[in-house]
Parts: sequence; C-alpha cells; structure tokens
Amino acid sequence: MDWHADALLVVSELVTNALQASGECHLSAWYDSTVNALRVEVIDVSRNMPAIQPTDSTRVGGHGLRIVEALSSRWGVIDGSDWKAVWFEIDG
Repeated sequence: MDWHADALLVVSELVTNALQASGECHLSAWYDSTVNALRVEVIDVSRNMPAIQPTDSTRVGGHGLRIVEALSSRWGVIDGSDWKAVWFEIDG
C-alpha cells in the first residue's frame, strides 16, 4: 500500500468538500512517529456536517467520503461552535 498516494487523494477529497461548503479552509498535517501515523485536519466554517451518501451509481459526486473511509485508517469530525474539522489518520 502506498500510503503517501492515499493521503494525497484523501486530502484532495476533504479540501474540495470544504471549499465547496464554505469557500475557504485551513489544512493541518503532521506525522506522529510515536504511533506511526499521519494525521490531517481540514477545518471550514460551514455548519453542514459531512455524511456518507447512499450508493447511487447514477449520481455525479457525493462519493468522496467513501474514498476517505476506504483509504484512511480512521476518520471523523470535530464539531466546533462555528466551525468543523474533518480529520483522518493513515498508519505509516
């Protein structure tokens, strides 16, 4: 498994979602050698919480979180008062 390529694809999905939702975002990434994992957080000011959409092969778009789920080791959402952060980790 090439976790570098997987991380780039997941970052692309989350940044695209954030930009579509609020027009701006903040990205933080770091590698934690104590647990051997890359962690990335994408923060935006949209109050729309992400959710995996039902499978629909006729729909264009709406598949990004399935990619996030498939390629990351863990992922989730931090719900702030006027922001949210979607994060993921990939074990190195």
